[in-house]
Amino acid sequence: MRAPGKTVALSLTMTWVLLGCPPDNRRQRETADEAPTEEEIAAQIIELETRALGRWLSGDPDGFLEVIADEYTYFDPDLDERMDGRDAIQTLYDSIFSQIEAAPASPFELIDPRVQVFGDAALLTFNLLESDPDDGTAETDVNPQWHTTEIFQRVGEEWKLISTHWSYTASQLQELERAGRLDRDPVAFRDPDVKYPEDDSVLGIEEAWLERWGRGDPDGYFEVIAPEYTYFDPGLDKRLDGLDQIRARFEPMRGEISIDRFEFLEPRVQRVGDLAVLTFNLANFNAGDGGTEELVSHWHTTEVFHLLNGQWKLVSTHWSYTASWLRVLAERGTFSTAS
Repeated sequence: MRAPGKTVALSLTMTWVLLGCPPDNRRQRETADEAPTEEEIAAQIIELETRALGRWLSGDPDGFLEVIADEYTYFDPDLDERMDGRDAIQTLYDSIFSQIEAAPASPFELIDPRVQVFGDAALLTFNLLESDPDDGTAETDVNPQWHTTEIFQRVGEEWKLISTHWSYTASQLQELERAGRLDRDPVAFRDPDVKYPEDDSVLGIEEAWLERWGRGDPDGYFEVIAPEYTYFDPGLDKRLDGLDQIRARFEPMRGEISIDRFEFLEPRVQRVGDLAVLTFNLANFNAGDGGTEELVSHWHTTEVFHLLNGQWKLVSTHWSYTASWLRVLAERGTFSTAS
């Protein structure tokens, strides 16, 4: 992930301090058929993530490589396209850590981690704060730098990571724009052998609400959201939870959005029981001067659907800009002028 190494320059000098790592819940159980509770699963998932992050920030990518599944999908701010598969991630990590030297320890914290359990799938969302203990800044005065979505699948007795989405928070985008650090060339590690579905039921649901959204109607979106919904986008510093918070954010945009055409790029659906993880890039277009078509936004997108009473409902969304679009927006001064 170029979430910690996530812009190599941002994090190469940082290592870790564990903050209250949960106890190992993989204890011997009194009976062989006793299933772990959702609380125990949540503690285990947070422990896996915290340990992997700690090793990553110490210059050791193996903490993540040990839990990544072969069928893996990955987004971060240095990419224009999704990365697919464990081999691609291995190549990416090799390129990053060949440049890294040992560095002094620095703490990190998972802000408000939330685990939603769906049978053999678990969805972890949190904000990540990496802080400098020498800058004299109280943690309460520092905004998190990262939005994070991690999706795990239970394989036997182990949890494997099947999808990751890292992106900058609104405050971090402003800081990086001021520092002139959003003009990096995109990283490209594509797997040419990956096959993408031509059609899928959740892709049709996504297309239907986006059609309405492009006409300024958010109701199609509201109608598919589950009560336990979690949401990230680049205009936020922290995750939104539940339909009420989403309505408060998007109701003022009713009638204000206008998108002539959108295009799904390389959509992929990963199924785990009643959970479907839809990942794609989204390109939005409007008519420009002289009848030409202009790109107006370009997104990394992770949508997580749960089949509930025979209907697919959105339980989590993560939107972030592609690396090239971040550069365009930075050239316009978009983030430093944002409220």
